[in-house]
Amino acid sequence: MAKQVTDHPLLLGAKETSNRTGLAEQTIRNMFYSGQLPAFRIGKRWVISVAALEAWITDQTNRATGM
Repeated sequence: MAKQVTDHPLLLGAKETSNRTGLAEQTIRNMFYSGQLPAFRIGKRWVISVAALEAWITDQTNRATGM
C-alpha cells in the first residue's frame, strides 16, 4: 500500500471506511462489491471518495427519517 501523505485523504479504502462508519470491514467490502456503496476500483483496490460516502450517509439518514 502506498504511503499516506495527508491526514485528510480524498479516497478511502474498506478499512478506512470501516473506521469512519463503525461498520465491519467485511460489511464495507460486501457493500463495495454489490454496489450498495458508490465505490470504484483503482487497480485491485476498491475505494470510495469521502464526498460520496458523506452523500450516501446523508441520503440513508434522510430515507430513514422520511425527509
